[in-house]
Amino acid sequence: MRIALLSQCISCLILLYGARGESTIQEICGGFQNIQSCDASFDIPTGAKSKTCPNKFFEPNKCKTKAKYRYPCPTTRKPFRRCDGWTCVPGTDEIWRDMPCGITILTTSINVCGAVRGLAGNMGTQFIEKAGAICGCFPEALNLIAQGIYQSVKDGTDVSEAALTAINISNRLEKCMADNGFDVKDNKAQVEAANLSPSQGWIVLRAAEIDLVTYADLITTIIPCFTPAGCQPRLIVDFFTNYFTKSKELMSDKLVAVLNGWLDMIDRMEKKGQEVISAAENLVGQANSISDEIKTALNEVCTGEACLEQQAVSFMQKVSNLTAAIHLVEDSRVAAVTAAKVVPEMAALTRSTIEAAQAAPDIDYLIKLITKRAFSGVGDIWNSFQVIQKLPENAKKIQDSAALIQGFITGDAGHWRNTMSMLSEVLSVNWDATPVGTGMTKIQSIIRTKLEEPVGNLANSISHLGDSLDAFPIKDGKFGMQPGVASYQRHSTVSMDVPCTRQKRASFSIAGYQKSFDYPEFYLCPYGPREIPWPNQHIPFLKLRIQ
Repeated sequence: MRIALLSQCISCLILLYGARGESTIQEICGGFQNIQSCDASFDIPTGAKSKTCPNKFFEPNKCKTKAKYRYPCPTTRKPFRRCDGWTCVPGTDEIWRDMPCGITILTTSINVCGAVRGLAGNMGTQFIEKAGAICGCFPEALNLIAQGIYQSVKDGTDVSEAALTAINISNRLEKCMADNGFDVKDNKAQVEAANLSPSQGWIVLRAAEIDLVTYADLITTIIPCFTPAGCQPRLIVDFFTNYFTKSKELMSDKLVAVLNGWLDMIDRMEKKGQEVISAAENLVGQANSISDEIKTALNEVCTGEACLEQQAVSFMQKVSNLTAAIHLVEDSRVAAVTAAKVVPEMAALTRSTIEAAQAAPDIDYLIKLITKRAFSGVGDIWNSFQVIQKLPENAKKIQDSAALIQGFITGDAGHWRNTMSMLSEVLSVNWDATPVGTGMTKIQSIIRTKLEEPVGNLANSISHLGDSLDAFPIKDGKFGMQPGVASYQRHSTVSMDVPCTRQKRASFSIAGYQKSFDYPEFYLCPYGPREIPWPNQHIPFLKLRIQ
């Protein structure tokens, strides 16, 4: 086959490329379709010799013929006798001689492939080795990419039967070009760097790459849904389950790891929430009794005008403000209980998302999409992942729950920090060893014993709950999800020196005669670069903003 194609190439080069200096590859490879082997040859002149032709001449002949006559020859006895005689009749003789009449050009036969191999080192041999691609699959590829459907196939946006045919042809031609030394190059690295690199709080998860074989299998799965036979559930199950399995290790397992990280943080939040509730309940118990104890102590010391001094009045006001702040603990306890209730819901939503990430495709849902023509290309492959629908919904609910917890922290953390400051002010007052000072010191002791540790525990537990919430990656609306497909381009480049011809003329002159002989002369001329854009390959990706 290679030899036949080579002969076609060379023959057309003689006719076209050499005559015009430039030609399309279809023209270069389109001539002499009947030549089937490398036995094709052409003649070149090696010299010339005189050509002779027979010429007729006439020479005089004095005795060309003899004429008879009678003449008198008497004798005594026969005086009237006559005798026969002859005489020469002059004339001409016809003579043929070889005389120069022109020129005969001497030639030798040159094998086409031999002539090509002799060009500029191994360039001609390289052309012969690649002739199968240059004159076979390359022109066919140029014809394919000129078809209207090819662009949609290249982009992965067509799932028709015509697209499947184009893909199969493209696969065959691409292999042909590669087998003949024309490597397929791509910009995959650049696309990965531009589209698939983590940045600014986003992580990138990849599904299995969709090459042309997978693309063809996808179309094969979808096509029956638009025939009288209808969708073939087994085909759909097999394709999408197989694709999901390939993608699971690349994407789903990593997503599950992220979600398990959420569960760990939610578990810590739950523990911290229970610590807040316990601290609040403990403080509630202390708050219910401390007012009476402080009142009793004040009644004992503040008799008459004993507590009217400025220091005592200021101190008692601080104590009053502190006890008022302490009595708000019941509101904090109720708010903490309300906030804590949503934490198990957050965990349940996360586990539900993990189940969706590990779940096989919902075939009924896919059949519905396909029949409604909502599955129109490789970009719709994400519809086969249940987690794509589940994750945004659950993340929104989790964010709402996190906002409720944040509301509790924002409302109460400041209050209990202020309460701690108020308590410190009360306990920091120094008293003289007077009856009033002794009484006020007793009140400080009651507050220190009853309130200092419980208030500190509550303030700290709320702060720790806030820290655990701050570590949660999707609070405050920070979650984002962008499923997409990164398509990278692929191409083969044809750029090489090809055999071209130009007409040469050899002229000869012998014995006054002249003659010329036209023959092809081979030389190398550049072709290309010309690119064949093969269909793109596609990397489905899922971008998640989780911090």
